[in-house]
Amino acid sequence: MDTTRYKSFACKISVWDIATNLGNKLIPNIKLSRSKVCELAILRLENSYKTSAIKVSSETLKQQQEVKHASNN
Repeated sequence: MDTTRYKSFACKISVWDIATNLGNKLIPNIKLSRSKVCELAILRLENSYKTSAIKVSSETLKQQQEVKHASNN
């Protein structure tokens, strides 16, 4: 594997299953890899953040600190 082009990340089994299902459904008659599904999802998320002017305030940060981190569940 070319480590200059690829990295790996961990995800829950349920997310893995969703990526597998989406890979079979996103484009009719074409099977996308899980990697491509993740890439498309992340690029779409990035584009949505670029188009919506996100304003960060001290109140926003306070709310984020109060939310439990998912790994603590």
